[in-house]
Amino acid sequence: MKIPTNLSLDDYRRVNESTMARRGKRWTELSMAEAQEILDEMNGEIVVLEATIVVLEAQKNL
Repeated sequence: MKIPTNLSLDDYRRVNESTMARRGKRWTELSMAEAQEILDEMNGEIVVLEATIVVLEAQKNL
């Protein structure tokens, strides 16, 4: 996987922590397919979190 040059050291560490937790590999060791799977998983998690925020905000305004 190509290494982006715009990552700070902290960003690099956070990405490594996430991919190690999800796949047991550093992100530079992931295949493009594995990286895409993780991205898809994260996008799905974001959708769920956004929906939860909408529900919580609606409940707050009742």
